[in-house]
Amino acid sequence: MDTPTIWAAKLDEPRESELRPIAEGRRCLRAGDIMLFPNGRVVDDLIKTIPAGQQTTQKELRTALAKRFDADITCPVTTRRALNTVVEAAYESAQSGTPIDEVTPVWRVADLTPPMLKRLSFDPDVLLAQRTREGLPT
Repeated sequence: MDTPTIWAAKLDEPRESELRPIAEGRRCLRAGDIMLFPNGRVVDDLIKTIPAGQQTTQKELRTALAKRFDADITCPVTTRRALNTVVEAAYESAQSGTPIDEVTPVWRVADLTPPMLKRLSFDPDVLLAQRTREGLPT
């Protein structure tokens, strides 16, 4: 029998966010630019700063993270993986009884893509319902 993932523990894994120079030959990137590879906790912390009734995109999240860490760019793949962990941990927290106003407001990330939503362990309608409650487009 598979052990269920405890997303809060995964969110707090000790892996640090990393800054690395981009090697030559990376498509659409300049060699030597500094790329941030964020962990889940820094993505979670940034999402918590989005005010109620407002939304942001994954691209805007990456830009804000790069600025916060003084990087040129943030890795979109690592950010997407971290975001998935944050979404799952938020749902897990809500299911365990944490009041919704204390849960990381992952529904304020506007472009949770269909492929990402399909990978979730829960029905994404939960996120869409919360977006509706805050007056955000679904």
